[in-house]
Amino acid sequence: MASAENQKVNAVASTGEHVSDIYLSRGSPPLDTKSGGVSWITRHFPFLKTKRGIAIIVAVILVIIGAGIAGLATLPRKGNKGTAEAGGGAGNSGYSITSDEHFYGQSPPVYPSPNMTGTGAWASSYKKAKEQVGRTTLDEKLVSDYISDIFATTQVHLTTGLQSNTSCSGFIRPISRIGFPGMCLSDAGNGLRNTDFVSSWSSGLHVGASWNKSLAYQRGTGMGSEFNNKGVNVLLGPVVGPMGRVVLSGRNWEGFSSDPYLAGALVYKTVEATQNVGNIMCSYNRLNNSYGCANSKFLNGLLKTELGFEGFVVSDWSAQHAGVATALAGLDMTMPERDEFWGSKLVDAVKNGSVPESRVYDMVTRIMASWYKMGQDTHFPTPGIGMVSDITKPHMIVDARNSTFRSTLFDGAVEGHVLVKNTPIASSAWVFGAESFNYDEFTSGFFGSAAVDGTALFWDFHNGNPAVNPAPDACLVIGNTYAAEGADRPGARNDYTDRLIKHVADQCNNTIVVFYNAGIRLALVSLLYGDSNPSSKLSLHHCTQRVRLCRFRTRSPWRRHVPQISPEQLLRGRLLDYRHFDAKNITPRFESGFGLSYTTFSYGNLSVKRAGDANTNELPTGEVREGGQGDLSVWDTVRQRWRLKKGGDTCHICCYLCAYHFVRHSDI
Repeated sequence: MASAENQKVNAVASTGEHVSDIYLSRGSPPLDTKSGGVSWITRHFPFLKTKRGIAIIVAVILVIIGAGIAGLATLPRKGNKGTAEAGGGAGNSGYSITSDEHFYGQSPPVYPSPNMTGTGAWASSYKKAKEQVGRTTLDEKLVSDYISDIFATTQVHLTTGLQSNTSCSGFIRPISRIGFPGMCLSDAGNGLRNTDFVSSWSSGLHVGASWNKSLAYQRGTGMGSEFNNKGVNVLLGPVVGPMGRVVLSGRNWEGFSSDPYLAGALVYKTVEATQNVGNIMCSYNRLNNSYGCANSKFLNGLLKTELGFEGFVVSDWSAQHAGVATALAGLDMTMPERDEFWGSKLVDAVKNGSVPESRVYDMVTRIMASWYKMGQDTHFPTPGIGMVSDITKPHMIVDARNSTFRSTLFDGAVEGHVLVKNTPIASSAWVFGAESFNYDEFTSGFFGSAAVDGTALFWDFHNGNPAVNPAPDACLVIGNTYAAEGADRPGARNDYTDRLIKHVADQCNNTIVVFYNAGIRLALVSLLYGDSNPSSKLSLHHCTQRVRLCRFRTRSPWRRHVPQISPEQLLRGRLLDYRHFDAKNITPRFESGFGLSYTTFSYGNLSVKRAGDANTNELPTGEVREGGQGDLSVWDTVRQRWRLKKGGDTCHICCYLCAYHFVRHSDI
C-alpha cells in the first residue's frame, strides 16, 4: 500500500478496535498489523512496556485532550461574537467584535419612556397638541381593546418619514383632515443644501475656531431664517457632540470642537438663535455600545427624564436598526422612510401589545407640540415650497437670502482662519494652487488689492511641479483638506500637497501656506493684506508627524449592521484630543487655544476665586426643568479678574479666551 509520498493504512489495535485513515510520511517504516502496530514502537522504546511507561502515555493523552477542550472554549460561540485577527484588540485579546451580542447589557435599561408633561414654555403648545391628538382619538378610536386601523395609520403617518416630490432630506406627509400640512426636514452642515438662492455659511469647525458665542448666535439666526423662508420645518443641525474620536472622519468639520464645553456653549447659542429646542436627532454611533436610536438609558433616562426634554427624537437617516426596541427606548420619529421597522409594523406592534398605545400617543404629542411651539401652525410657508426636486428645470424662485446678514457671513469667514505663523507680504507675490483654489475669489480679491497697492501677481494653478521665480517678496501655496459626508479621509496627510509646499519653499524664502478645512474662503485676501486682523484660536490639538494618535479609523471595513471594532477603541473613553495628549504626556505641534494675531499685547495679575453664591454640591438637587435640574450648572463657581498692561488696546482678544475656559460670570 506504500506510495511515493505517503502510506495510508488501516491499523487494527490489539483490542480489535478499527482505526482508519492514518497517514505516515515517506520513509517511516510500515506498521506491524499483526501486533496492532505497536511492535515497531516498543522495539525502539522498550520502557513503554513498563507500568511507568504506560502512566506516561496516559498522562500525555490527558494533556492533549485538555488542551483541545481549552482550545474549543476559546472559539466564537453561536452568533459569531468574535473572529481571530492577528495583532488586533487591546492587550492580548487579539480579536475583533463582529456581533451585537457582545454588547448586550453594557448600557443599562431605562423603561418606560416618559410622557411629555408640558412644563414651562411648553405649556401652551402641549395643550394644543393634546387637544388635537385627543380629538382624533375620540373621533376614531373603536370601543375595543386595540386602536382602529384609521387612528393607528394617522398616528403612524406622523412618526414615519416618506419620500416627496421635493429636495427635502426627509418628509412627514400632510394630514389635511386635522389641518396638518406636513413637515420638511433638511440638512444643515453650513447652510441649507440641495436648493438655490441660499447662503454658504461658515462651517462648525470655523465657528469653533472663533470661540465667539455672539457669532454663533448671529449665524444661527441668519441660517434659521433661510430654512424658514424655504419652507423647511426641521433644521438637521448643529452637530452636538465633541468631534474627533475618529481622526480621519470625513465629517469632523461639522462639529465645533473636540472640547465638550466649548462645543456645548456654541451649540447652545446656535440652537437658541435658530429655535427653542424642538427635536433631537439620535446618532448612527453607539452609546455604551448600544445603538443611539435604541438606547433607553440615554433617550428615556438622560434626555427625557434627567434633562426634562419635551421635544421629539428623530433618527438619523437609516440609523434605526429595530422596531419595537426603538419605540420603547424613546425614538419618536424615523427617517427617511422606515417601513422595514415602523409604518404598518408599528400598527401591528400596538395591536399585539408589544408597544403600548400610550407610547405612540406620546410620540405624536411631542411632534405636534414642537410644531405648535415653533409657531408653524400660523404664518409658515408650505413645507418644502422652496425645495424643488431639480433646480436645473424651470421652477418658481424662492430667494431665502437676507442682505442684513452679509456682515455675519464675512465675520464667520474671517474668524474661522487661524494664524499659526506670521510672515509679511510685500510688493510682489506668486500664487500656487492645489485642489482648492477659487478663481473668482482670486480675480475679485487679489486683483482688486493688487491694483490699489501696485502688487505684481504671478500664478500657476495647474502644475503640480511649477517653476518658481525666486524674486517675489512672498509665495503663496493654497491647499485643501479632504472632507465629505459618506467617506472618511484617505489618510492623515496629502503627499501631493506636501510635495508642492516643499517644492515652492525650497526656492522661495517667504512661503505662506494656506489650508482650507471645509469652510468658506471669503476672507483670505482681507486677512493677507491686513484689512482684517486674525483673532481665532484652534479648537483642537494638532500633532507632529511623529505622533500616532490612538487610532485613525476602525480596524476593519464597516459593514451594514455590525462594524468590526477593536476592543482597544472601546477603552479610550473621554481621552480625545488634548485629553489624550495630556494623559500620554505628548507635546503637540499646535495646542488647542493657540492662534496668533497681527497685534502684540500682554496682560497679567490674573486671579481666580470662588463666587460667593456658587453651588458647590457634588450633585444637583433642584427640581427638574427643561435642560435639567435648576442647580445643574457647575461652571458658575469662580470669578476672575485681571489687569491689562498700560498701552494695551486689545483686551477683548486675550480676556475672551480666558473667560471662555473658566467661567460664565466675569468681573472685568
